[in-house]
Amino acid sequence: MKLNKTLYYTHNTLFALYSIFIVLLILMIFTLGGKQTDWLAIIVIFLIVCGLAYFHYKAAIEVEMGTETGKLMSTFIGCLFLIGFPIGTCIGLLILLNLRKSKWQSGQKLQNDVMTNQ
Repeated sequence: MKLNKTLYYTHNTLFALYSIFIVLLILMIFTLGGKQTDWLAIIVIFLIVCGLAYFHYKAAIEVEMGTETGKLMSTFIGCLFLIGFPIGTCIGLLILLNLRKSKWQSGQKLQNDVMTNQ
């Protein structure tokens, strides 16, 4: 059973967008060939985008299980997205609003409920 579906799908969608951007970046590197002299900047951008994609992937897994690590990772990502006006702000608010106590589904709570019913 997937917990926190909205957050899970948000992180997976952003992971997919970063993955598409990584593929486009790789294609751009191959099409530039030796014309581009600033390889260090390209490598740094590539590593940053790969790190962000992995961070969203890991956050999606943790959020799906309802762990506190997932909640912390989502809070960090949501706060970072607030800087990116206007689209990033909307995504950041979506993430942060789904982290409220009334919306968050904890995996530990689900485990305790299952144990008490047995």
